[in-house]
Amino acid sequence: MRVILSCFLFIFIGLKSDEDMKLFARVVVNLSTTDIVVLNKLIDEVRISNTSIARACHGTLLMKKADFVIRPSEKLSIFKEGRKLLETEIKKDSANVNFRILRLIIQENCPVFLKYNTNLDDDAVFVQRNFDKLSNKIRDLLITYSKNSKHLKLKESE
Repeated sequence: MRVILSCFLFIFIGLKSDEDMKLFARVVVNLSTTDIVVLNKLIDEVRISNTSIARACHGTLLMKKADFVIRPSEKLSIFKEGRKLLETEIKKDSANVNFRILRLIIQENCPVFLKYNTNLDDDAVFVQRNFDKLSNKIRDLLITYSKNSKHLKLKESE
């Protein structure tokens, strides 16, 4: 009975991890969206999950959502909330390349006056060093992203 229960638990954990990676990929793809409806749906979806990758994605999406807010004080508040979520997850697991990918993309694309750009070079190097460990889908997304990135330089043959 314990063996069967252990097998089901292992399968469930594996499935959850696969779901998290699919969610992560969708978040990365949609970080360039200008559709607030799509963004809000993704935020609602990641808010439901209580995994570290979902919390990091939630923070990243909130920072992206701040672009669409009109009132400056609300914009800054939403950005800071998202930053706190993402940075908390990075502090818990600084070796997680997915967290560093999210931070790199946000830092490259947020306004300079927010002063959220101190980890650009470190994150780019970290992602490049861990590129081979990523899934093919994430690699393809990053290769596409790197074509317009000032900090992340990847070759399609990597």
